[in-house]
Amino acid sequence: MELFVSGGYPLRVGFRPNFAISRAGPTSLKAAIADVAKGDPFATRYNLACFSLGRHPTAMIKLFFLALASTAEVSAAAPPCVPIASDHLAPTSSAFEDHRALRKAIGEPMPQAPTMVMMYGRGGHLSTIEYSIVLARGAGSVWHGTAVGRRQIWIKDAPYTPMKRIEWVLDEDQAHQLDDALSRRCPLDRAVASNANDRAPSLGYIAERIDVIQQGQPPVTYHASEGDGRVASLIRPPQ
Repeated sequence: MELFVSGGYPLRVGFRPNFAISRAGPTSLKAAIADVAKGDPFATRYNLACFSLGRHPTAMIKLFFLALASTAEVSAAAPPCVPIASDHLAPTSSAFEDHRALRKAIGEPMPQAPTMVMMYGRGGHLSTIEYSIVLARGAGSVWHGTAVGRRQIWIKDAPYTPMKRIEWVLDEDQAHQLDDALSRRCPLDRAVASNANDRAPSLGYIAERIDVIQQGQPPVTYHASEGDGRVASLIRPPQ
């Protein structure tokens, strides 16, 4: 099931019977529901980490948040980084042309800068959502972000509905965190990661790819679900 708020943006709540909240999200179920209720036009700041409520929802919720605390401790110990495939699988294809094509269709210019981090997402249930998030590093190490997108219901020849355009600048702390993460590369065995998460995508799943372009470095493309997720969380537009 896909729920909507005013403006037509999905809440990214899927019931199978599952409830979706993030590993890096709110610290209580009440806060999680409140955050989800705000809606997020760009596929949510919270990655879908679904868990089944089962017959004993209270116990499951307690166990889930204990797991959250454990994950947070592990993440805090490791410095943020950009995951680099260390396996022999086919490279993840860049979404750069997808960004350019979408922005051209919407009439939004494609940013140009020596250092950029981009996220392209596409997917959904009952309607297709497609969006482009681009952060470009400018003078004075200031990160400027733009996010644009569109949606189309699953009816033949249905028109596209534009999503709200968002423009923002990372604050000093966020900019430092992003610069710090981009300064490191960490190996990622995608075969091992795929086996560990071998389950069917949740209803309304939106596939996201991140492209990192840095002067003097080879470009990197990876799925937003790979790595520690901190780069993905930093580049999403503010709510």
